[in-house]
Amino acid sequence: MKYILFSFIFIFSFLSLEARIHPKPKNPDTTISVNEIIQGGKYLKLSDGSYWEIEPDAVPLTGSWLLAPTITITKSPDPAYPYHLTNTTSNTTVLAKKIDQAKIPKEVIQPPTQRDVTKPPAVKPTPQPAK
Repeated sequence: MKYILFSFIFIFSFLSLEARIHPKPKNPDTTISVNEIIQGGKYLKLSDGSYWEIEPDAVPLTGSWLLAPTITITKSPDPAYPYHLTNTTSNTTVLAKKIDQAKIPKEVIQPPTQRDVTKPPAVKPTPQPAK
C-alpha cells in the first residue's frame, strides 16, 4: 500500500511538472495568420490585428511570404527584436517586434486611392519666337 501511494504521488507530481514546462495554449482553436504584408515585408499585420516590425535583414524573406500563412510567435533572446515569427507553411523564422500602428507611415498603411493621386502638372507650351 505504501508503494502504491508513493507511486501515485510520484506520477501526479511528474504530470504537474510536465504541465508547467509545456503548458497547453489557452485557446488551441485560435490560429494567427498574416493578413497584410506592408512595405515589401518591413511590417506585417496579423489576423489578431497586431502590427509587427521585421528585423531589416529578414525583410526580403517576409516580403516573399504568401498571405494567410499560419504564424507561431515565440520569445527571442534579441532585445531589439524580442520575438520570433515562424511561418509554419514555409518553416521560416524571422526576428520581429510588436509595434503600434501609429509607427507605420500613414501612406504605407493606406495607399492613396485613384482619386487622391494628383496628376502631373500640365506643361505649358513654351512660346516660340516669331519668325
